[in-house]
Amino acid sequence: MLLPKLWQYVAPNFRLGVINAQSCRNKCETIKDQIDEMNIDLLCITESWLKEGEQAKPSLLPPGYKFRSRPRLLCAGGGLAFVYRRSNYSFMKMNLGAQYRSFESAAITIQSSDHRCHVICIYRPPRGKKNPSTINDFINDFKNLLHELKQSKCPFYIVGDFNIHFDNKSDSDTKRLISLLTEHDMNQLITVPTHRCGHTLDYLITSCSNSLILDHQVFDKGSFPYYSRH
Repeated sequence: MLLPKLWQYVAPNFRLGVINAQSCRNKCETIKDQIDEMNIDLLCITESWLKEGEQAKPSLLPPGYKFRSRPRLLCAGGGLAFVYRRSNYSFMKMNLGAQYRSFESAAITIQSSDHRCHVICIYRPPRGKKNPSTINDFINDFKNLLHELKQSKCPFYIVGDFNIHFDNKSDSDTKRLISLLTEHDMNQLITVPTHRCGHTLDYLITSCSNSLILDHQVFDKGSFPYYSRH
């Protein structure tokens, strides 16, 4: 079983974390501790496993934080969530113009006195009964998402679990994704394993020419209980 991976991306005076929780119901205190310890302003959660109408337990939220969920509606599992600090930043729900069937997505806009940007959190399930979409479906959907975001004329960051082995540059799916990112002047920054089998499945995607990212790291928090088998 893999120790949890927590990413922390440091933009000017702002910290963004991303975690694959595989159910945040029974890990509230642990997630809260990591938010506190790493002083995270916005935590993006993939595989929250929360149901429609289900709210986070109070024990998940440090003082001064709020919670926003986008659950999977048709079957169990999946789901995305944001935990964010009410501070000098304003957080506003961003409505994407299209429904992308090959992956789950949720978006939020961050506004400060100096900067405005969008953060899009994605979970692409492995192909199976719950996700019959092909790699062609995903590439087409993701291409449309990039086009939509480019139209906003605002810096944006895409994070989440893509279930494509970005470390395996000879893989045909990886090649197609890299080609698409290059075509849109985008770059995927995570190069170390984020999965127990040693693959890079979880991404931080940003523009090659218009990024506010100063630093990024992948944390293996061995002092905390296990999160999942991700």
